[in-house]
Amino acid sequence: MQKLNYEQGLGNCYLFEAKGYHVNKDQEKVNSQLQKAMASYTTAKYNPGLADVCLFRARITPMDDSLKKSRLFDSALHFIREAGDVIKEAFILKDIADFHLNQRKYELAIQELLSLLEFQKKTGDIKIHYTTDLLVPCYRSVGNRKEALRYAIATIDHSQKVKDTAYIFTFYQRLAQIYFDLGNFDKAEIYYKKGLDSYTHGRWDPGSRIARQFMNNIISTLAARLKCDEALDLLENYLAPAAKEVADAMDNVNALYTDIYFYKNDFKKAESYFLKRLQYQNRPSYNKELEGVFMSRGAEIYYGLKQYDKAKYYNDSAYQFGKMLGSVFILEVTNKIHYKLDSITGNYASALRHYQEYKRYFDLLQENQLDRQLIEIAVQYETDQKNSELNLLNTQAKLQQKAIQQGNTLRNFMIAGSVLLLLLLLVIFNRYRVKQRANQLLQNKQAEINRQNQVLEKMVQEEKMITAEKDKLLQEKEWLMKEINHRVKNNLQVVMSLLNTQSAYLKDEAALNAIHESRHRVHAISLIHRKLYQSDEQLTEIDMASYVKEVAEYLADSLDTSHRINFRLLIDPVKLDVTQAVPTGLIINEAVTNAVKYAFPNERKGQIDISMYKKVKGPIELTIQDDGIGLPPDFDWQQTESLGMSLMQGLCRQLDGTFDVLQQNGVTIKISFEPAKSMLV
Repeated sequence: MQKLNYEQGLGNCYLFEAKGYHVNKDQEKVNSQLQKAMASYTTAKYNPGLADVCLFRARITPMDDSLKKSRLFDSALHFIREAGDVIKEAFILKDIADFHLNQRKYELAIQELLSLLEFQKKTGDIKIHYTTDLLVPCYRSVGNRKEALRYAIATIDHSQKVKDTAYIFTFYQRLAQIYFDLGNFDKAEIYYKKGLDSYTHGRWDPGSRIARQFMNNIISTLAARLKCDEALDLLENYLAPAAKEVADAMDNVNALYTDIYFYKNDFKKAESYFLKRLQYQNRPSYNKELEGVFMSRGAEIYYGLKQYDKAKYYNDSAYQFGKMLGSVFILEVTNKIHYKLDSITGNYASALRHYQEYKRYFDLLQENQLDRQLIEIAVQYETDQKNSELNLLNTQAKLQQKAIQQGNTLRNFMIAGSVLLLLLLLVIFNRYRVKQRANQLLQNKQAEINRQNQVLEKMVQEEKMITAEKDKLLQEKEWLMKEINHRVKNNLQVVMSLLNTQSAYLKDEAALNAIHESRHRVHAISLIHRKLYQSDEQLTEIDMASYVKEVAEYLADSLDTSHRINFRLLIDPVKLDVTQAVPTGLIINEAVTNAVKYAFPNERKGQIDISMYKKVKGPIELTIQDDGIGLPPDFDWQQTESLGMSLMQGLCRQLDGTFDVLQQNGVTIKISFEPAKSMLV
């Protein structure tokens, strides 16, 4: 027995030394000590030690040698099951699933993790949140964001319940990544900031890789929300200075600069940072999915610069990454760029094929974003979080009330004691009467306190009922508004389809032009209702910056400007009520359509500027200007019977605004109107 114990202890020493040599990167001594440890444990017939050696070997074996790594994991699992140690068995099973996750065998990893989860529940293991945490990237990688969201929320919830929050910053990061994938950048920013705060405890550490990664994600989210100036401020004041002190950290900084200037439509600056970032692309450890996304960003930049050969080159690279990884997001973006590039080069058959692929992947992403179960899971989690906060506040209030009661009791005892001492110094005959009066006074005060407490409790209950009813009515209103806007948008799509069908049977050029112009007007209105039902916050307001951009892009594509006409948008962050957004969109549609049709004859090149801003305590100014041939000398816009000009004047009157047409190196249409009263609140 002593010999067996000696061999077991010797094996423990060899294993400990092997781990030390591994830290010093002395692989030859690592192998030597591990062989000695295996021999000692074999002599001692100590299966847990044999399992530890196999597990350590598996962990340090490179991913390239997957066969050896897999065999070592199997051996570790065999030995630990022989030993009957269910706790270590759970750790090994989790490592095996993590290994398959790194191999991108996501379905296999999911099956193993679900089996491990059931095993942990049966054995009473309270550390199940580390298993559910690994399920999040697995489901996210296969595109099942509903399950990914469910397990991400369950991970945070369980870690808080068992008070094991050492890695909660990682759990918040997983949840934020899912919201980012779903396009819910507001919530993504919230949970990235929660993760950063839980990791740094409010103290920024530029030397921490994890802290820099969180800041990187926050900046990316701000850029995606078009808060480019705020993102640039964080990048230049926090992340960029920290990256200069760390090797190989500038690639992330250059990638962030690329995204920010891309969203600012400054494609030249975006290109310079994109090229700086490219020097890191051949690192073997680099994330392939991020590389694919970055290649698609390069394609978009060169498309914006009209360097279509380069755009095609980087888009093809991104497309290959998307096919290899099965990334719906990358395939959606790259097919859209393929469609645009093929349309420019006249390869319409390929353009149609890529457009159909783009719509298929776009619809897949939309289904994930609008999945009702996803919304219910998120709402349930936020409700539970609020309830937890309310319970905490109630507990604190009860403790405070208890402390007050104890203070009052102590005070009353002191008063009673003082009275008794005073009464002892007075005539004994008056003691009984004084004591009775004091007791009566205390009873009256207690009765008054009880009465006031009952009144307060009743008021709190009534307030809770009113608040709950209000929240319910607001939620119903939001759903109804979304449903109305969705149906209006669908009906307008039907109208557009009918117009398209009708145009196929028309031969008259004027009738065809009228059909096409009507389709453009209907599309301008449809865009508004699509934005309303897709919005998570505003149900009656339209962000004109993004709306005007979509209208301009649609008109540029549908009117086939072939890039001979450049559109420049100077739109302030103006929001309009839907009653003003519709006529404004129709005015822009009419003005741009007329400019394209009449201002640039004979394939003349030119530019159309669309600007919109709100004066301080003044009206909103909308200007559509072209540098075309201008109006004929004898043209009187106030007396013309042109449908487009009449329609624009009628829509301007609907806005209670002023309408003017100027001849300044082309034609300038100026609209001025006051914002709706509801937008001034």
